[in-house]
Amino acid sequence: RAADMRRARLNERTRIAREIHDNVGHTLTRAIMMTQADQIVATTIGDDGHAAQFARIGATLDEAMTMIRRSVHDLKDEGTDFQGMMEDAAAVSEGSPLRVRLVDGIRQAPSSLAHCFAAIIREALTNTVRHGTAREATVRLIDLPGLWQLVVQDDGGKPERPVRRAGGIGLADIEERARALGGTATCGPYAQGWRVFVSVPKTDAAAGEETLAAASPAAAPTGTARMTERTEE
Repeated sequence: RAADMRRARLNERTRIAREIHDNVGHTLTRAIMMTQADQIVATTIGDDGHAAQFARIGATLDEAMTMIRRSVHDLKDEGTDFQGMMEDAAAVSEGSPLRVRLVDGIRQAPSSLAHCFAAIIREALTNTVRHGTAREATVRLIDLPGLWQLVVQDDGGKPERPVRRAGGIGLADIEERARALGGTATCGPYAQGWRVFVSVPKTDAAAGEETLAAASPAAAPTGTARMTERTEE
């Protein structure tokens, strides 16, 4: 019951953010464009007084637009169930031999990071199940002063891993998703298993919010039952 209420509140915040963006944001954009056009006309005919007035109005509208964008981003971030998304991403299908331990040390992060990390976790675990002999995997989310980090480590030896797999985002695209937020990603053998390591600067992730907003995470591994052991730091 409590989880349903929390999810409803998060969905409502997301809806409000979308309506502000679609309605108020677009209206402000039109007003800014009209003001700029009027300023150009006034300047062209030598009406310096009105040109200066339109410039001041335009500056005020620009400031309002900045405030709207900040509010929309804040609402979107508050409306993102980061922990729930990580739990869903780390869940493997019922009957899978793989046991996943989720160590979630991130309490709050932009929705762009949530979608990025969720997609990478799904891809990493799908590759582990399909291409390895691992029995256990650990998904670790780390919150550092200037960075967010994701580590997916399994114990499946060093099998052949494809760079790109049909139906998934592929290891090459894991790196691309990290780069889109100003981060880095490495995938390869590590400590008798396979590791995916992602590091994203906090400032770049926040700046990339709008860029990643339209990107949806890759499909989850087959099945919906949760086989994940969650550990919080």
